[in-house]
Amino acid sequence: MNPPVSSNNETIFDIPKIENRINEISAQDAYERLLLGSTRLFATSFFFSSLLNLCLANWLFSVRLHAINALETYNAIVAKVVGWAFAVIGVPSSVFLFLPCAGCSRALRSHRIHRR
Repeated sequence: MNPPVSSNNETIFDIPKIENRINEISAQDAYERLLLGSTRLFATSFFFSSLLNLCLANWLFSVRLHAINALETYNAIVAKVVGWAFAVIGVPSSVFLFLPCAGCSRALRSHRIHRR
C-alpha cells in the first residue's frame, strides 16, 4: 500500500533540516522568495501548457468539417491532437516543471540563500 501523498515530500527534500539551516543562517526572507519564485514558475507552466494545447487544437481544427464525413474527420483530428500533444505540450511542460525543482535544489545545495 502506498503512503498518503504529502505536500512536504520527505523523500526528495528533508524539509525540517532545510528549515533548521535557514533559521541558523537567518535567511528566512530569501528562502520565502525562493519558494515564491518557484511556485510562480510552477504555476506559469500550467498556463504555458494550456496555451500550447489551445494553439495545437486551433491549428489542427482549422479544417472545415463537412456533413458527409464530419465524424470521421473529427475523430482523425482528435487522434492527431492526442498524437502531437506529447511532443508539443508534454516535453516542454516537463522541462518547465523541472526548472523550479532544479532551481530550489541548486540554491539550497550551494547555500545561495543569504541574508539581505
